Amino acid sequence: FLAKTIRRGLSAGRVQSVALRIIVDREEEIRKFKPEEYWSIDARLTAEGSRSIFGASFYGDKNGEIKITNKEQSDKILADLESAAFMVESVKKGKKNKQPAPPFITSTLQQEASRKLGFQAKRTMKAAQELYEGVDIEGMGAVGLITYMRTDSLRISEDAVQEAVQFIGERWGKQYLPSKPRHYKARANAQDGHEAIRPTSVALTPKDVESSLSKDQYKLYKLIWERFVACQMANCVLNTTQAVITAGDYIFKASGYNVAFDGYTVLYEEGRDVEEEKGKDLPKLEAGMSLKVRDLKGTQHFTQPPARFTEASLIKTLEENGIGRPSTYAATITTITSREYVTREGKSFKPTELGEVITKLMKERFPDIVNIKFTAAVEKELDEVQSGQEDWVHTLHDFYDDFDRAAAVQRTGMAVDWINAQAAGYGAAPQLICDRSEDGSDAALTRSYLLQSAIRGGENSEESTAFLEEMDALCESLATDSRLAVYGARQIAFLFYLPISGTSFTMAHYADDGASFYYEYSCLYKTDAYTDGEPESPATFAHEILHLFGAPDFYEGSS
Repeated sequence: FLAKTIRRGLSAGRVQSVALRIIVDREEEIRKFKPEEYWSIDARLTAEGSRSIFGASFYGDKNGEIKITNKEQSDKILADLESAAFMVESVKKGKKNKQPAPPFITSTLQQEASRKLGFQAKRTMKAAQELYEGVDIEGMGAVGLITYMRTDSLRISEDAVQEAVQFIGERWGKQYLPSKPRHYKARANAQDGHEAIRPTSVALTPKDVESSLSKDQYKLYKLIWERFVACQMANCVLNTTQAVITAGDYIFKASGYNVAFDGYTVLYEEGRDVEEEKGKDLPKLEAGMSLKVRDLKGTQHFTQPPARFTEASLIKTLEENGIGRPSTYAATITTITSREYVTREGKSFKPTELGEVITKLMKERFPDIVNIKFTAAVEKELDEVQSGQEDWVHTLHDFYDDFDRAAAVQRTGMAVDWINAQAAGYGAAPQLICDRSEDGSDAALTRSYLLQSAIRGGENSEESTAFLEEMDALCESLATDSRLAVYGARQIAFLFYLPISGTSFTMAHYADDGASFYYEYSCLYKTDAYTDGEPESPATFAHEILHLFGAPDFYEGSS
């Protein structure tokens, strides 16, 4: 469909088309986004008896938060603060536990390799495949360094857990171990066919094997090794401080933290799509303490549009919505980039004009295929087939029967559009050619008389013949496409040959499934060659023709 509508070499699919739609939809959000102005007021303060400067941000007043939307509002608050005394109203101290990330599954490995190493998914999976298949390690021979890399399970074998626990205790001490080994739960629809991605032996550290690995292999192995070992380590513990500061009628807030125990962060911290600001510790603050203002200023900001998708954030979105499988993400991204549906700008994806045209066309003609919820539902049905809850033949019929019908409608519509364009070239008024309905299903196939005014010039049989020859060439072209042939493309187009004003001729022999007939224009509605009597209307006649040539039943009742 896409190859005939746009150009050769294009494709669509249940996962790739949804991935493309997600990127295109985000681009549309960015275009429609209207930035809104807002202001912040920040103070740089020092506490009594301290030279340490810390920051506090304007919050509001005793009635609640105040949003500053323009310079005038910001300037008024700054003027009010010029003579205000800054004082600590309250201080709240606490502890925060940061837990390590679980071991890698395919999707999270691709995301983290993108964030931390700048690897594209294809590059990540190539290196992972090599590590899994085995690498010649000096003094050991060929060794498979990681477990199977296509998995959505967080399960870890007990032997691997115990090996990690022993290694951590020996390397960093027992204080770096949690009270009991960690076990992680996979998402509900995980297939759980393989373990999580981990080193086959924790004892083979990245440093031990570095000299035997390529740069990509080493970087990826180090990432997998550190993530796995860290997932069995103790939490990172932070001391947190939150202070509420009054300044006249206004309120400022300050927060900070320090690391009480580094825990797993001594080895590894998970990357983020948007880097978080590094927090600073606050000086010793107590309620009632006076503060000195070192600096006070207002800053203009504008709200930012949503960010374009990176490989990491796209994979995360696909996974969160249950679209595709971990093993398909790299291939999906390769397809939409290699076919020029999207381009890369830095790490981000931007849809091309071609990608946007395809998405628009798919939304209009095949809305289910690019519907995120529909695609996720199909994944669920496939899981049920795998578990034996659903019959695979029934599941295929549920999807394919509707899809095949929609595809047939669109292919017929394409033929109609082409025929209309050709007819228009011979002088047909556009409104007499075809009134396509929104879904293309009616396609004006029943209007056997639509070309009555197509050929101007009355008895100009030469021009009429040229038109018919060109239309016949179209039919031959369409009929060579097996997808179209079964729907009787020649016969569909044949209806549009009928009657040419002022022309009398015998039509060529058209056959499909053994059916054929001949007739002349002069007796089109007056012969019983095609029926037992004169048809009630051109629509009835056309329906009989369609059935004669084995056309799909869903045209029954079209107007």
